[in-house]
Amino acid sequence: MCKVNLPENGRIGALGLEFKSATYGMEVTKIESSGLVGKSGKLSRYLFKDGDQTDLGLIEINHVPVHFDCSKEEVESRLTIAGCELALLFLPMDLVMALHKDQQHFFS
Repeated sequence: MCKVNLPENGRIGALGLEFKSATYGMEVTKIESSGLVGKSGKLSRYLFKDGDQTDLGLIEINHVPVHFDCSKEEVESRLTIAGCELALLFLPMDLVMALHKDQQHFFS
């Protein structure tokens, strides 16, 4: 969980995040060290115990899920209207993919 305060409502560029829509959700492609999320101590890639790395996926904005089929524009819009206080939840994309596959298997 990453909690940040924007300097003013709607200035999501201050977060220092870049996204892309991936098959299994919203993948964070870059976390700038000078941005609010970077300064909070979040890594740009998740490092596993054995040294492997994976990108992070954004799964929640202010405790509301980011759906797997959500577009980059939708996420940016949600961040813009969410207010100055943001709670962002990131998970490793490997885990996001596994959860998505389990969800598809469960409902099929």
